[in-house]
Amino acid sequence: NGKYTITPKAITVSADDLSKIYGQTDSTLTYTANGLVGIDTLSGSLKRVAGENIGDYAISEDTALTNSNYTVTFSN
Repeated sequence: NGKYTITPKAITVSADDLSKIYGQTDSTLTYTANGLVGIDTLSGSLKRVAGENIGDYAISEDTALTNSNYTVTFSN
């Protein structure tokens, strides 16, 4: 008997650049996933470095963005 193996697809996920005006609440952190097939989605969440003064704050994974059909590389 033969065997047919399907391996995970490598994809890159990048946090979207966002902004707000000082004093406003944060927007929902979003990302772009290049290479998802069909209606596939990822589970997981993003977070940003804490702080409320003006400036730039890095966005990173809070819980890993995953789907068993993919090997995910995250870029903040």
